[in-house]
Amino acid sequence: MTFMAKKQIREVTIVDVNTGEEINRKVMYSEKYTESFIMLRTTIGIDWYFALTNNEKNLVLMLHDWANHLNMRLSLSGWQREMIIEKLGIKRRMVSVLIRGLESKDCLLRLGQNDFMLNPEHAFKCSTGEVKTKIGEYREIKAKLIL
Repeated sequence: MTFMAKKQIREVTIVDVNTGEEINRKVMYSEKYTESFIMLRTTIGIDWYFALTNNEKNLVLMLHDWANHLNMRLSLSGWQREMIIEKLGIKRRMVSVLIRGLESKDCLLRLGQNDFMLNPEHAFKCSTGEVKTKIGEYREIKAKLIL
């Protein structure tokens, strides 16, 4: 008999803010064996990376991990913001400050209140054959947002 280990992929705890009591807890597991990766692209150099603060570098990795590999987009949810606060050891307001910094350094585009697209010119989560297409999509969306 063969057993496949389950990999914990997410844990969400809902807490009553008045009492601190745990109301609900969800732990999600995956039994699939899948690789997850983020590739830094060096074709245009990596000066963009050196310009980031340590917290911005850590946040870029977290955002890329959560981004959809098909379109490099993500919707930043409450549990993700909480994880950023916890992992980076920062205050809630700093999340927005870091995101604005990444926007100004062209690491991501804001598509909506909590919706973003990561710049595939810097790092990506797709096959190398798809990178040029992803970069074209990013530039097209960026051009539309600037107008």
